[in-house]
Amino acid sequence: MKPIECWMRRNVAAYVDGCGEVNATKLAEDAACECNAHVGDDYEIPEEVFDLAVIVAEDAEKRALVIEGACGAKRKLVFPRR
Repeated sequence: MKPIECWMRRNVAAYVDGCGEVNATKLAEDAACECNAHVGDDYEIPEEVFDLAVIVAEDAEKRALVIEGACGAKRKLVFPRR
């Protein structure tokens, strides 16, 4: 799972929606595709990948600074550099 988590953490900022939240489902789907994490004949994504995406999304949202536009109409997450 470590390569999947690393990919998610590197790319999480690209999955922030217009409300300033991370789309964890799409993050999991794309990470599974990039890391060839599909299983079985139906190429299903393991539940652990979705669970990991939720953890990564929550961590990113906690670390981020939320910046609101006029009347709170636009929000985005700005990730501070480490």
